[in-house]
Amino acid sequence: MTRSTNIRAATTIVGVLFSSAVLVAGETEPQKVGKALESHKLTLANAIQTAQAASKGKAVEARAWLKGNELMVTVRCSANEKCMEVPIDVKTGKAGKAVAAVDAKAHGATHELVKLMDTNKIELVKAIETAQASTKGIAVMARTRAEKQGALAFDVQCVAADKAYDVIVDGKTGKVTKTRELVGNAGEHHAAPTHHDGTKKDAPKKP
Repeated sequence: MTRSTNIRAATTIVGVLFSSAVLVAGETEPQKVGKALESHKLTLANAIQTAQAASKGKAVEARAWLKGNELMVTVRCSANEKCMEVPIDVKTGKAGKAVAAVDAKAHGATHELVKLMDTNKIELVKAIETAQASTKGIAVMARTRAEKQGALAFDVQCVAADKAYDVIVDGKTGKVTKTRELVGNAGEHHAAPTHHDGTKKDAPKKP
């Protein structure tokens, strides 16, 4: 399989993986998640660094959400060409037991994203820091996204002043290319389905 074919496969597979992950995060309002992170004195950037050290890999996605009233944080890493899900204990800040993805195709997909990050020399933590500086907020979800022709982008959701924003960071320049306020209920903007080319469809519009 050629590198271009691998990248296309990564785009398709990761799009499916992350669309389901975003659905999970969409069960609670991002504003509530942001407040929970602040109350636990935890950030996604710190969670990523902890998960990477524990898995000896590189993060391609991190997300926080509420399960009832309990804050949950997980980081998806690629380590030794395997896709690993690393839970973070929000009370201690330590990594839990890493679990390999069930879908065998996920391993190659996340590995391709890591290779794109290595080529562009920009990683998920840097994208989060850029998005947070741009919005003056706190990140509640961040993911790496393969675009057309091997391009790379980062999608970061931030909460600032009780508003939620979706921030796109260019994987080559490290600069913010798009920011939009997320309106409506959490499910509308978190659960927007994903095209097979890795781009999001428009979220459902309110009647």
